Amino acid sequence: GGGANYLLEAGVGNDTTSFAVGGIGRARLIPNYEGSVSLKQGGAKDGDMIADDRYFQHLVNNYNYIHSEDTGTYLIQTTVELRSNLHLKFARNTKFKNTEIACKNLLRAESLTRQNNITLDGGIWDANGDGLPGCTPLSSTQCLRFVNLEDLEIKNVKVLNTTKYCIFVNNATRVS
Repeated sequence: GGGANYLLEAGVGNDTTSFAVGGIGRARLIPNYEGSVSLKQGGAKDGDMIADDRYFQHLVNNYNYIHSEDTGTYLIQTTVELRSNLHLKFARNTKFKNTEIACKNLLRAESLTRQNNITLDGGIWDANGDGLPGCTPLSSTQCLRFVNLEDLEIKNVKVLNTTKYCIFVNNATRVS
Protein backbone atom coordinates (compact mmCIF):
# COMPACT_ATOMS: atom_id res chain seq x y z
CA GLY A 1 0.00 0.00 0.00
CA GLY A 2 0.78 3.70 0.50
CA GLY A 3 4.31 3.97 -0.83
CA ALA A 4 6.11 2.55 2.21
CA ASN A 5 9.52 1.00 1.58
CA TYR A 6 8.52 -2.19 3.43
CA LEU A 7 5.33 -4.11 4.07
CA LEU A 8 4.54 -6.46 6.94
CA GLU A 9 3.97 -10.05 5.80
CA ALA A 10 2.12 -11.90 8.55
CA GLY A 11 2.14 -15.58 9.43
CA VAL A 12 5.54 -16.44 7.93
CA GLY A 13 9.11 -17.04 8.99
CA ASN A 14 10.97 -18.63 11.85
CA ASP A 15 13.10 -17.36 14.72
CA THR A 16 15.94 -16.29 12.40
CA THR A 17 13.92 -14.71 9.56
CA SER A 18 11.06 -12.98 11.33
CA PHE A 19 9.84 -11.49 14.59
CA ALA A 20 6.88 -12.02 16.90
CA VAL A 21 3.91 -9.71 16.53
CA GLY A 22 1.19 -9.71 19.16
CA GLY A 23 -2.08 -11.17 17.89
CA ILE A 24 -0.77 -12.44 14.53
CA GLY A 25 2.17 -14.67 15.43
CA ARG A 26 5.33 -14.43 13.33
CA ALA A 27 5.86 -11.80 10.65
CA ARG A 28 8.63 -10.33 8.53
CA LEU A 29 9.27 -7.13 6.63
CA ILE A 30 9.37 -7.46 2.86
CA PRO A 31 10.28 -4.80 0.27
CA ASN A 32 7.36 -2.93 -1.25
CA TYR A 33 7.81 -2.88 -5.00
CA GLU A 34 4.35 -1.54 -5.74
CA GLY A 35 4.37 0.11 -9.12
CA SER A 36 7.56 -1.64 -10.18
CA VAL A 37 8.02 -3.85 -13.22
CA SER A 38 10.43 -6.65 -14.06
CA LEU A 39 12.44 -7.23 -17.21
CA LYS A 40 10.26 -10.17 -18.19
CA GLN A 41 7.11 -8.11 -17.66
CA GLY A 42 8.66 -5.64 -20.08
CA GLY A 43 9.14 -8.32 -22.76
CA ALA A 44 12.79 -9.31 -22.25
CA LYS A 45 13.63 -13.01 -22.46
CA ASP A 46 16.87 -14.43 -21.14
CA GLY A 47 18.81 -16.91 -23.26
CA ASP A 48 16.92 -16.36 -26.53
CA MET A 49 19.89 -14.72 -28.33
CA ILE A 50 17.76 -11.65 -29.14
CA ALA A 51 18.87 -8.25 -27.82
CA ASP A 52 16.82 -7.14 -24.81
CA ASP A 53 17.92 -3.49 -24.70
CA ARG A 54 14.79 -2.12 -26.43
CA TYR A 55 12.59 -3.71 -23.75
CA PHE A 56 14.93 -2.48 -21.03
CA GLN A 57 14.96 1.06 -22.52
CA HIS A 58 11.15 1.08 -22.71
CA LEU A 59 10.94 0.23 -19.01
CA VAL A 60 13.51 2.91 -18.12
CA ASN A 61 11.54 5.49 -20.11
CA ASN A 62 8.20 4.63 -18.53
CA TYR A 63 8.73 3.37 -14.97
CA ASN A 64 10.55 4.77 -11.94
CA TYR A 65 11.25 1.40 -10.35
CA ILE A 66 12.46 -1.66 -12.21
CA HIS A 67 12.82 -4.60 -9.85
CA SER A 68 13.75 -7.96 -11.20
CA GLU A 69 14.65 -11.17 -9.43
CA ASP A 70 14.66 -12.77 -12.89
CA THR A 71 17.93 -14.58 -13.42
CA GLY A 72 19.61 -15.37 -16.70
CA THR A 73 21.51 -13.41 -19.33
CA TYR A 74 20.01 -10.39 -21.05
CA LEU A 75 21.72 -9.11 -24.20
CA ILE A 76 22.46 -5.40 -24.66
CA GLN A 77 23.10 -4.24 -28.23
CA THR A 78 22.47 -0.50 -27.78
CA THR A 79 23.39 1.53 -24.68
CA VAL A 80 20.49 1.89 -22.24
CA GLU A 81 20.08 5.60 -21.44
CA LEU A 82 19.08 6.31 -17.84
CA ARG A 83 17.12 9.28 -16.47
CA SER A 84 16.38 11.00 -13.17
CA ASN A 85 14.36 9.36 -10.40
CA LEU A 86 15.14 5.85 -11.52
CA HIS A 87 15.68 2.84 -9.27
CA LEU A 88 17.04 -0.39 -10.78
CA LYS A 89 17.28 -3.50 -8.61
CA PHE A 90 18.39 -6.85 -10.02
CA ALA A 91 19.30 -10.23 -8.61
CA ARG A 92 23.03 -10.54 -8.09
CA ASN A 93 23.25 -13.28 -10.72
CA THR A 94 21.21 -11.48 -13.39
CA LYS A 95 23.68 -10.85 -16.22
CA PHE A 96 23.63 -8.09 -18.83
CA LYS A 97 26.02 -8.69 -21.72
CA ASN A 98 27.26 -6.48 -24.56
CA THR A 99 26.55 -8.15 -27.92
CA GLU A 100 27.68 -5.42 -30.31
CA ILE A 101 30.92 -5.72 -32.27
CA ALA A 102 32.20 -2.45 -30.81
CA CYS A 103 32.89 -1.48 -27.23
CA LYS A 104 30.18 0.66 -25.68
CA ASN A 105 28.52 1.57 -22.41
CA LEU A 106 25.87 -0.86 -21.21
CA LEU A 107 24.23 1.83 -19.05
CA ARG A 108 24.70 5.58 -19.34
CA ALA A 109 23.30 8.55 -17.44
CA GLU A 110 24.72 11.63 -19.12
CA SER A 111 22.93 14.85 -19.98
CA LEU A 112 23.56 18.59 -20.31
CA THR A 113 20.88 19.12 -17.66
CA ARG A 114 21.75 17.68 -14.27
CA GLN A 115 20.10 14.35 -13.53
CA ASN A 116 19.41 13.15 -10.00
CA ASN A 117 18.30 10.26 -7.82
CA ILE A 118 19.53 7.17 -9.67
CA THR A 119 20.03 3.84 -7.91
CA LEU A 120 21.63 0.76 -9.43
CA ASP A 121 21.50 -2.28 -7.15
CA GLY A 122 22.70 -5.68 -8.34
CA GLY A 123 23.38 -7.45 -11.58
CA ILE A 124 26.45 -8.63 -13.44
CA TRP A 125 27.44 -6.18 -16.16
CA ASP A 126 29.58 -7.83 -18.84
CA ALA A 127 31.16 -5.42 -21.34
CA ASN A 128 32.41 -8.47 -23.29
CA GLY A 129 35.60 -6.56 -24.08
CA ASP A 130 37.64 -9.71 -24.39
CA GLY A 131 35.22 -11.22 -26.90
CA LEU A 132 34.82 -8.31 -29.31
CA PRO A 133 37.30 -7.46 -32.07
CA GLY A 134 36.81 -3.69 -31.74
CA CYS A 135 37.72 -3.60 -28.04
CA THR A 136 41.30 -2.81 -27.13
CA PRO A 137 42.93 -1.37 -24.01
CA LEU A 138 42.90 1.98 -25.84
CA SER A 139 39.11 1.95 -26.27
CA SER A 140 37.50 4.73 -24.28
CA THR A 141 34.49 2.71 -23.19
CA GLN A 142 33.18 2.48 -19.66
CA CYS A 143 30.78 -0.33 -18.85
CA LEU A 144 28.64 1.91 -16.61
CA ARG A 145 28.88 5.67 -17.24
CA PHE A 146 27.44 8.40 -15.01
CA VAL A 147 28.10 12.08 -15.80
CA ASN A 148 26.56 15.33 -14.50
CA LEU A 149 24.29 14.03 -11.78
CA GLU A 150 23.62 14.01 -8.06
CA ASP A 151 22.32 11.38 -5.66
CA LEU A 152 23.80 8.32 -7.32
CA GLU A 153 23.84 5.02 -5.45
CA ILE A 154 25.59 1.95 -6.85
CA LYS A 155 25.72 -1.28 -4.85
CA ASN A 156 25.95 -5.05 -5.24
CA VAL A 157 27.11 -4.86 -8.87
CA LYS A 158 29.77 -6.92 -10.58
CA VAL A 159 31.49 -5.64 -13.74
CA LEU A 160 33.28 -7.99 -16.13
CA ASN A 161 35.50 -7.80 -19.20
CA THR A 162 36.01 -4.07 -19.59
CA THR A 163 38.93 -2.65 -21.55
CA LYS A 164 39.09 0.76 -19.85
CA TYR A 165 36.93 1.61 -16.80
CA CYS A 166 34.37 -0.55 -15.02
CA ILE A 167 32.37 2.36 -13.67
CA PHE A 168 33.00 5.95 -14.75
CA VAL A 169 31.60 8.79 -12.62
CA ASN A 170 32.32 12.46 -13.43
CA ASN A 171 30.83 15.79 -12.27
CA ALA A 172 28.68 14.05 -9.68
CA THR A 173 27.69 14.88 -6.10
CA ARG A 174 26.37 12.66 -3.30
CA VAL A 175 27.64 9.38 -4.74
CA SER A 176 27.64 6.17 -2.73
